[in-house]
Amino acid sequence: MKKYLRLLLIAISTLILLILILFGIVLLSMKYQKKRMNERLDEQIKNCNKSEFICGNNSVQLIDFKNNEIDSLNFILLRNGKHIKDSLIKFKDNSSYIVEVNIPFKRLKKNDTIILKTKGGLQFYISEFKYTAGLLYGMFGPVAMTACYNTNKYTINNKKNTNIISKYAGKRFLKDKKTFVFANDPSFDSISNLYNINSEKLHKILVKNSPVERYKYMNSILGLQKNKDSTCYIFSQKVSYNKKVYGKVSAHTGVYSINLKK
Repeated sequence: MKKYLRLLLIAISTLILLILILFGIVLLSMKYQKKRMNERLDEQIKNCNKSEFICGNNSVQLIDFKNNEIDSLNFILLRNGKHIKDSLIKFKDNSSYIVEVNIPFKRLKKNDTIILKTKGGLQFYISEFKYTAGLLYGMFGPVAMTACYNTNKYTINNKKNTNIISKYAGKRFLKDKKTFVFANDPSFDSISNLYNINSEKLHKILVKNSPVERYKYMNSILGLQKNKDSTCYIFSQKVSYNKKVYGKVSAHTGVYSINLKK
């Protein structure tokens, strides 16, 4: 009897050990599969980002608006600071608190900017369109990847990774008759993206043309001077321990000049 009991215990122990080994193999396999799929996903996202154009539906969500404030919306597509086309959308019923609106342009470049204008004069600058990809999951983890798809997340009035447009975030973008936009203004980056030379390109120009090599990264952008015939950035550059010079860069051509009186 004891002999059979011992054999039974050995058999049960062996079975439990085999189950644990099998379970460990499955876990290791799942871990390896997940790592491999994440590596493939990174490659897929890189390939998605190589695409010059973003195709398909992009949408935004409007909140805090009254019905009559968004019964018509004007979308303007800008490319390299130039007006490409525009589209007017009208709504018959927008009684929901959150109104989802499809952007009426199906083919966009990643560096395009869209201006959304409401009836009340509010303006929203929508930029940074991009693709991404994701994983499809089965019972034991990721099994495949999706194709490239729109993230539906943008930069809107300098707020990154969002598709929410609130009326209150747009108040500061009411028609602006100012001729000078300071660099610390919330709209500065969005407005600079409307020109051939945006703020990112401007930084490179200032570094390249710095009068003194050791101070080439000590540049201060003061703002954007908007004129009827030409628009330019105003900046200062350090040339010695206690001296700066002032200059301007054309927002259209990138032409650089210094010794501008402040």
